[in-house]
Amino acid sequence: MFAYRLDELGLVQEYVVNSAVAGVNLTGLIVPRNKIWTILGAAYYPDAAETRLIEFSKLTRAGIRLPLRVPQSIALSTAIRLPLLTEGNQLILLPGEALYVTRDAATAGSIMILRAQFVESDLPTMKYFDPQKLLSQDRRRRGFARASILGRAASALGAHSGEGGEPGGEPGGGGGEGGGIPV
Repeated sequence: MFAYRLDELGLVQEYVVNSAVAGVNLTGLIVPRNKIWTILGAAYYPDAAETRLIEFSKLTRAGIRLPLRVPQSIALSTAIRLPLLTEGNQLILLPGEALYVTRDAATAGSIMILRAQFVESDLPTMKYFDPQKLLSQDRRRRGFARASILGRAASALGAHSGEGGEPGGEPGGGGGEGGGIPV
């Protein structure tokens, strides 16, 4: 499932953030209010060759770090980068969240670099309606027409007159509630 519509793929964005010199952590850009970012790809690398223990995390709105990958010790340089996502996977960041990268130590004078590609979508402001529930409520409101296929099926399965939409009949009938077939 994607958070974006296919036409939004024409609006792919990218960002690059750098840490301070000899920094050991780096926070990516924070997702704006009422937006969703679907990260299509992200990579981390230092500006000097080094072998370090690296961890990718998601920084939540509450400031909690949730690991996205198992920390790994890896040799990286400007030419060798560590991808966050592989095999076409995607990551959804909600409003107020950001990517977060840490390393165990810094090589003297090196900086951390994080690049990301993402699609920004609007957070839906409407209420979700379950189509099956709406169909069921609509059938109950109208009742089944006695001459319809569904009305005949309800009769054959022993539904009382309330299921067919006819008033009166058995006790509890006439309201469109109950019946022999599930709706």
